[in-house]
Amino acid sequence: MKTIGESTIAEMCREMTRSHSLSAAMDYLEARQPDVLHYLMTTFEDGRIEAGMQACQLGWCVYRAFELESEGPIPRIAMRELAAKADANQNLLLGTSTASLAEFLEVMSLEMAAQPVLMQFLRQMVATGLSNDLERNRQLIPEVVAIFLAVKTVVDALDAATN
Repeated sequence: MKTIGESTIAEMCREMTRSHSLSAAMDYLEARQPDVLHYLMTTFEDGRIEAGMQACQLGWCVYRAFELESEGPIPRIAMRELAAKADANQNLLLGTSTASLAEFLEVMSLEMAAQPVLMQFLRQMVATGLSNDLERNRQLIPEVVAIFLAVKTVVDALDAATN
């Protein structure tokens, strides 16, 4: 698949603003990529519900961007593929453990990213979505990292499946 561009991101954002709710996002993913939804939900089952909700919303954004850019059906992603991509991202995380949150998000959005425009959009969404909470509670930083890692894992798996 070619690189997802800004026009695709803009179209996906218009769709999200028009008629998008968390339950609709989850239903959409469940019908098309059940293992992706399961991965996102189980990643956050022990954490704050807001983090899981944001991860599911962003998961819809990722899938919809790939769907809009795709020239055909997108193969279903299996849990084992997601686990392999998650392990690779976890190893990348270990190399950035001394970075600030902003540096981490930048490295993760650009480092080995096959979809740099989409990753930049996601970095902004994650940082913006939790910026007020982060100012009040620095303990949420691991949550931001977890959301971003989970969403990057989905991007990596979808990119591999469509190439």
